[in-house]
Amino acid sequence: MKFKTRMLLIISSLIILGFLVSAISSFTISQQRALKSLTEQELPLVLNNVYSDIQRDLLKPQLVSSMMANDTFVHEWAENGELDIQSMSRYLQKIKQEYDLFSAFFVSENSQRYFYSEGVLKVISANTEADSWYYRFKDKQASSEINIDPDMGNQNQLAIFINVKVLDQAQQLMGITGVALNINNVTAKLQEYYFKYGKQVYFLDNNGEVILSSYHRNDAHKKLTKNALKAFITEMRQEKEGQFSYQLDDDHYLLQTRYIEELDLILCVEVQLDEINTPLIRELVIKLFVSFLLLSLILWLILKTINRYQEKLESIAWKDALTGLLNRHSFVDSYQIEHNRHQRNNHEMAILMIDIDLFKEINDKFGHLIGDQVLKYSAMSLKKVLRPSDVIARWGGEEFIVLLPDTALDQALLSAERMRKLIEAHQDLKGITISIGISMFCATQNMDGNIGIADRHLYRAKKQGRNCIVH
Repeated sequence: MKFKTRMLLIISSLIILGFLVSAISSFTISQQRALKSLTEQELPLVLNNVYSDIQRDLLKPQLVSSMMANDTFVHEWAENGELDIQSMSRYLQKIKQEYDLFSAFFVSENSQRYFYSEGVLKVISANTEADSWYYRFKDKQASSEINIDPDMGNQNQLAIFINVKVLDQAQQLMGITGVALNINNVTAKLQEYYFKYGKQVYFLDNNGEVILSSYHRNDAHKKLTKNALKAFITEMRQEKEGQFSYQLDDDHYLLQTRYIEELDLILCVEVQLDEINTPLIRELVIKLFVSFLLLSLILWLILKTINRYQEKLESIAWKDALTGLLNRHSFVDSYQIEHNRHQRNNHEMAILMIDIDLFKEINDKFGHLIGDQVLKYSAMSLKKVLRPSDVIARWGGEEFIVLLPDTALDQALLSAERMRKLIEAHQDLKGITISIGISMFCATQNMDGNIGIADRHLYRAKKQGRNCIVH
C-alpha cells in the first residue's frame, strides 16, 4: 500500500474516530442539557403560560357572574316574590346568549327553586347529593367559587360552574347565581395548548383521576396513571407548584404541577422523557452516516453553521432582544453616522424621546408578561409610522428614541402625533398612551446634549398630564 494511501486512511480514520468521540460526547452533553432545560425552564414556563391562559379564559365568566349577583333586576325580582318566572328565564337566556355561555342560573334562597334559561329546573333539597354544592357554598365565607359538576340544565354534561352569592342590603343571602362553561370547550383548549407547546396538559382531582386532558386516555390508561400518581397527590396539593416523575409500563414521564385552589384541581404539564432522546438519537445517526460517507460535506456544513451562528451573535449585539429594535449601543453608532452626514449636508434633524405612560402600573397590575407584550406591540406600532431612513431604538426600560434625518420641526410634530394616536387607538395595548419630547439637532451640542433636551421635553410632557407632545 502506498504511503499516500496509508496516510489518507490514517487521517480519515482519525477524523472518523474523532467525530465518533465528539458525536457521542455531544449526544451525552446534549441529553443532559436538554433534560436540565426541560426541568428548569421549559416545563415551568409552559405551566405558567397555561395557567395564565386559564385565568384569562375564566376572567370573563367571573365578571359576568359578579355582574349578575349585583344586578338590580335580580334583586328586585327576588324581593318582589319571584312572581314573573318568564322574566327571569328571559334574563338568563339573554346572559347565556350574549356572553356565549353553556348556561346561566339563579337559585333562590327563599323558594329553593333553581331557575335557568328554560324556566324552573327543580326545587333543590339538602337531602339530594346533586344539590349539595349549594348548601356547601352557602356556608362558606367566600362570596364566590369555581367548581366542576354535571349541569342538570344540559343533560348532566360536565361543566365548570362559577358561583356568586346574591346578598341584599343587609348582607343576607338571597340566593346564588352564576354561569357554566362547557367542559368540552375547556378540553379543546387543552388540546390547543398541546399543539402550541408540544406538552400534554391535564387536570387531576384529589383521587388522582385524570378528569380533563389534552389527549384521549382510555379507562385502562387512566387507571394506570392514577395508580402511578397516587403517592404524589397529597404533596401536589400541599405545594403550590412542584415537579414529579413517574413510570408507566416502560415509559418515563416528567410532570410540572400546580394546585389550583379555586378549582380544587391539580394542573399538570407532562412530557415523556423518551421524547427528549428521540431527536437526539436521530441527530446522532445522521451525523454518523454523514461522517462515513460525506466527510467533505460535514466540513462545509460546520463552516456554514459557524457562519450562521456568527450572524446570530452579530444580530444579538445590535438588536434589543425583546422588541427587535436597535439597542442603545447601536443607536449611538447610527447617531454618529447621521451626525457626520448632517455636518456635510447641513439638513435639519429631529430627535424624539418616547415613554410609555404609567408602565410600572401595567407591570404591577397585569404582570411582566403583559408588560413585555405592551413593549413589543408599542415598538411595532411606532415603527409603522417611520420611514426607512429613520432610526428607532429601545433606549431603556419603557423608553424609545427616534432619529428623524432630513426632518423639520413641523414634520417631526406630525410624525409624533401619528405615533401618539396610533398607540392610543391600538386594540392590543389595553388603553396605553405615550408621551413624547422633541428636540431639533443642534450642531453645537454633543449627542448627550441633544438627547438631554428631548428628555427634558419628555419630562415636561409627563408633568402636563401625559399622552401629549412637547417640543
